[in-house]
Amino acid sequence: MGRKPKILKIREDYRPLLIKTKKLFPTVLSHVKTKRIALAGLYARRSGHMARIHGNRKPWSLLIKHYDYIIEFWSTRFDDKPFSYRMFVMLHELVHIPPDGQIKGSPGYRRCMKHDVNDFGFLREAYGIQLENVKDVLKGEKGLLKEGPQRFPREENIH
Repeated sequence: MGRKPKILKIREDYRPLLIKTKKLFPTVLSHVKTKRIALAGLYARRSGHMARIHGNRKPWSLLIKHYDYIIEFWSTRFDDKPFSYRMFVMLHELVHIPPDGQIKGSPGYRRCMKHDVNDFGFLREAYGIQLENVKDVLKGEKGLLKEGPQRFPREENIH
């Protein structure tokens, strides 16, 4: 029995979600340059992630030079999720871009901040263990940060 192939395709129709997320979280995502992020959909029966972000490195960086990062969404499941959930996933992935991640020549250029307990804990605290409050993501920073806009409480851990 052969495996069904995984198909990866550019998804520019995700760009409004990216722009809306940046607009709702202007302080948290102030360093993110949306035009330099490629968006792709993965069509497969199974995936180990709903989405993942990675730096644009060789060999892909030779083909699509004007992007610093690529966010890959498991479109098979992602497209059917509610808008608030999709925005939560987008926010989660964008938080992995370090402040100097899109500055050419910097130590963090095209690198990602690792998942850690603070990252996971802070988002789950805000939106619930089972994401029962995920609709609150539509309130943006005002709903997320009770004491005013600030960076997520985590140390930079770049890989």
